[in-house]
Amino acid sequence: MLLQTFRKTVSSKDRERLWAQAPRDLCWTLSKTEWYPANFFAIAEGVISTNDKQTTGTKLFFEPAACMFEGCAEQVTKGFFDIADCPPPAFWHSVDGDFLISHIPKRYLRVARNGVDISVSALQWLD
Repeated sequence: MLLQTFRKTVSSKDRERLWAQAPRDLCWTLSKTEWYPANFFAIAEGVISTNDKQTTGTKLFFEPAACMFEGCAEQVTKGFFDIADCPPPAFWHSVDGDFLISHIPKRYLRVARNGVDISVSALQWLD
C-alpha cells in the first residue's frame, strides 16, 4: 500500500527533479570526512541560495550529525529521502544551528510522514 501511495505521489521523474540540486549520497560521501556537518551545511547553504523561498508546507528538521545511515526512510519512501534520511534539496529552506530546515509541501506530506515515522533520529517535525 505504501509503495503504491508513493508511486502515485512522486514519480521517478519527480524524484529526479527534487534531487537535481545535490547528489543523493551527499551526506554519506561527506560523512567520511573530518568536517562532515560543517561541509554539509556549506553545501546546503549554496543550494538554499538558489531555491525558491517557499514558506508554505510543514517544517521538517534534519540533523545531519544524528544520521545513522541505516536507510530506513529511503527504503520506506522509495527514494524521497536518501540513505541518511536527508529530505530532497528542492525543499531545503534554511539552516538553523545544527539543523537543516525544509518546508514539505502538502502534496508530499504523506510520503514524508512515513519516512519521518521510521527514521531513527535525524528527522523531526516542527510542532
